Amino acid sequence: MKGLLAVCAQHAALAAYSGPQQVVQDYVAVYSERRDYMYRRLRSLGFEIFGGNGGYMCWVDVTSGSGLSAAEFQLGLLKVAGVQLGGMGWNDRTGREPPPPPRALAALPLRLLRLRCRAGYMRLSFLQPMEKLVVAFDAIEEFTLSLKGGSKL
Repeated sequence: MKGLLAVCAQHAALAAYSGPQQVVQDYVAVYSERRDYMYRRLRSLGFEIFGGNGGYMCWVDVTSGSGLSAAEFQLGLLKVAGVQLGGMGWNDRTGREPPPPPRALAALPLRLLRLRCRAGYMRLSFLQPMEKLVVAFDAIEEFTLSLKGGSKL
């Protein structure tokens, strides 16, 4: 194996690929559980979600569940609940088109993708431990319901 990748990294990749795979299956199960939890909580609040089936991030249409832009939602959540989310909406700060959500190219025409990937979207990761996700999503739920004039059930 020769190329731009360091030889030691190539050997490490070969060992990982040809070695025991149970650890991979274990991580897939853990991340699938976290992803499913996030999806369940977000959908119960009215958010649309894209991606996350082949990676560790998903795109969330913030406007669908809150009526706010991604920047407004994230800033409000930080101020009110003390929860900081990564993945600021691309157009909120840069004015550039964001890359499309994962796996969306196969499902949507490019024209529609450009409309869906604007400032109302943010990326969320499910790499955090479940305990932190529960705390964060309790705060997200409380904040989102306060925007709608509701209260936590």
